[in-house]
Amino acid sequence: MKRVVSRVSAVGAIGLAMSLSLVSGGTLLARQTAPAQQPAAAPQDNLLLPNVPHLIIWAVKPAKTSDFEALWAGIDAQLAKSERAEVKEFAGTFTHKYKLNVPPSADQPVIYVFQIDKPSQTQSYNPGKIIYEFLWKQDPKDGKEMPGSIPRTEADELFKKIGSMPDMFAQISPWPLVKMGS
Repeated sequence: MKRVVSRVSAVGAIGLAMSLSLVSGGTLLARQTAPAQQPAAAPQDNLLLPNVPHLIIWAVKPAKTSDFEALWAGIDAQLAKSERAEVKEFAGTFTHKYKLNVPPSADQPVIYVFQIDKPSQTQSYNPGKIIYEFLWKQDPKDGKEMPGSIPRTEADELFKKIGSMPDMFAQISPWPLVKMGS
């Protein structure tokens, strides 16, 4: 079954919802730094409900938009060139990535919207976790990089684009969606 979505309606709804969200002051930010090594049993922080489409709304501080775009361009490039089946599957969960098309303002965050129709239940959408627990993998037994993993130096270069998440993001909001009607 094909779904048809009006871009004007979607952008209007996202804008209204984002305004309400920003006014409410809710946030999902946590200070994050590059891990020294991957934990042996890293807990998953799957913010997305299983089998439910989501929008992930990234409110990025105006001075950090080029870093945010470079970060995701780097993540996308690493996802695209990977030969690992689980990486290809995860890359396919990103249905669309949008930037809200409104004039920039020095005091308002820039809004990015990622559409995820079939969320991963094995991988977080947190960019730090994508980099250090998925793209770069370390064998917990011997500490060596796992086959098919990106080199640690490349992971560190990608992570440098984030700096610290509170410095980049005003807010990150995952929105689960339900279909209206039949």
